[in-house]
Amino acid sequence: MPDELPWEALHRRIPPLPAHDDPDYWRKIREQFPMPPDEAYCNTGTIGASPLRVLHVVVGHTVRSMVEVAHVDWSGGGMSLLSGYSPDTELRTKIGELINAHHSLVALTQNATMGMNLLANGLDLPAGSEVLITDIEHPGGRCGWELLAERRGTTLCKAEIPIPVEDPGRIVEAFEKAIRPETRVMSFPHISSEQGMILPVKELCSLARENGILSVIDGAQATGHIPIDVREIGCDAYYSSPHKWLMAPAGNGFLYVKETLIDEVWTTLASTQWNNHEDNGYRLGQRGTPPCSRDSRRPWTSTSRSARRESTGGSRSWGTAYAGA
Repeated sequence: MPDELPWEALHRRIPPLPAHDDPDYWRKIREQFPMPPDEAYCNTGTIGASPLRVLHVVVGHTVRSMVEVAHVDWSGGGMSLLSGYSPDTELRTKIGELINAHHSLVALTQNATMGMNLLANGLDLPAGSEVLITDIEHPGGRCGWELLAERRGTTLCKAEIPIPVEDPGRIVEAFEKAIRPETRVMSFPHISSEQGMILPVKELCSLARENGILSVIDGAQATGHIPIDVREIGCDAYYSSPHKWLMAPAGNGFLYVKETLIDEVWTTLASTQWNNHEDNGYRLGQRGTPPCSRDSRRPWTSTSRSARRESTGGSRSWGTAYAGA
């Protein structure tokens, strides 16, 4: 095996990052991207333009995985060749630090839409329950709830957001007017996709708690764009796409679920960790099957959902009982 791959040699020719006080700071930042110098990119809301150092790491990993493919020990040694198989604790820890959450509450996904669907399909919402969203949702924040209504008999309602919004309080008022006794979930964007409007998410989450309602935030346009602290916000779930404003490689997303809720969210993509409640983030995000010798034979029964149901006498009691959680 060569000591240095050609791609690694090329990586050493990436321009260094400029100092913050460099008078040519922005010109040197522009050099970090492979686009022609006479072009500008303005669609980061769809996918961010990853800088050269990110692209080189991604391609370098792909090349090395094929160079070392014959040396991978499937009992647990060697580099990881496939995403979605292993816990990726280090990466989930970094995401947790970005949003102020423990890695066990963070699942890796492919984008915000996937995170939203994992949550919607994993919630045990009784028939007749109402999910309250806005009338300015991106399809990625809406369609999973539409499917739930068609499949399980829940009701989907919309809070009408006044455009233009003269005061953030008007958005809170729109939700207050739309809440009904049957409302079990409030789902809304952190930053609206079409308008670029930052919603008063902390106040909306507080309103949800006061009414015994779960709060779910679509943060697809927020990660890397504005600071995120899920504990300060007080949401029950938050999902996003770091491949937008964080300029991560394409196909990167995450789902955060609050500690008081995550045990009750069913696994949608079931593999070896489907019942692992010691690391719920790994459980919800695993989308591949590791070798049997690695972890698939481990019986996750000591903290299983069935054991907790027996100890509590049933599933979550929806409504005002949730308000203090």
